[in-house]
Amino acid sequence: MKKSLSLIAAICALAMTSACGHDNISSNEQGSTSASSSTTAESSASNNSEKTSDSTKASETQVSSAITTVASEQAASLTEASGKASEGSENDLTYLAMRYYASRSNYRPEFCEIENDDGKIVTIHLYDIIDGHTSTCDWYYIDKNTLKGSNILDNEIDLSETAAAQWLPDVPQRSELKENNSFCGIAYIGYAESMDYRDADPKLNDLFMSSGAVDKFRFLAQLPENYYAQTHLGTQLFLVIPKDPEAQVVVTEYDFTSDKETGRIYSSYNGSPFLLKCNYSDVSSDVRISITDNEGVHTTFSPFISLKDGTPETDCKDVVVFQLP
Repeated sequence: MKKSLSLIAAICALAMTSACGHDNISSNEQGSTSASSSTTAESSASNNSEKTSDSTKASETQVSSAITTVASEQAASLTEASGKASEGSENDLTYLAMRYYASRSNYRPEFCEIENDDGKIVTIHLYDIIDGHTSTCDWYYIDKNTLKGSNILDNEIDLSETAAAQWLPDVPQRSELKENNSFCGIAYIGYAESMDYRDADPKLNDLFMSSGAVDKFRFLAQLPENYYAQTHLGTQLFLVIPKDPEAQVVVTEYDFTSDKETGRIYSSYNGSPFLLKCNYSDVSSDVRISITDNEGVHTTFSPFISLKDGTPETDCKDVVVFQLP
């Protein structure tokens, strides 16, 4: 605002200078007219009139330019203020919190809500509802002005940071999925009841090697632990490969005895391959995998081991089963 006022003052001074200059020129014209012939006077008056006109036009151009500068600065100032005002809105904060959490954990909670707002610090709750109970993923305590703060573990976070880079491996098997016009592919790696990929269990490495999974799916050697999910009593380890690398994926645990979903165990907003340990028996599957591609096409299926011959199957014809050696 101070800068705008100083520019306006400069405009006024410029206009006054222009007016004074015009008066001086008119006075000089009168003196020149009394000392010269009428022809000379007319010529001099004409020249001085042109100079005055040019000077006036130049002054008007400068004034117009200065006014434009002030208007532009005021508009920019209003835009900046408007931007700052919108930064702390509830919708923006929950969106930023969800983006921050999901891009760093490869998991998108079902709910993200502001639980408390004291005018400066907001408390954001990220959570799921599992079997009727609240399952907290994290709490964020964020300064509305800076978008910085901490989480429940007192780790520093900054919601203004860009989303973290995702794991997007080269997956040659997607060409086979496209050729067969299949939506997704799965592979059964083996029985893994007491193994947990998140613990870097050496027995899992042995299973990858003995099953031939690492030879067929090279990217398994670099698969991050947040691309792994398991049900409570899962024993069968599957690899799931969506055809679309931009697909949205949700995996929910399912209780077939009560015919209801009991909670989400995996969520990803990219279609990178992931490991899934599920099914506590061969009688039925205890998961539902939902995949939506970037065109909005959706499919849901469950993987399981056939009771007839022990081979992996799904209940969806659009899913290919990759065979291991």
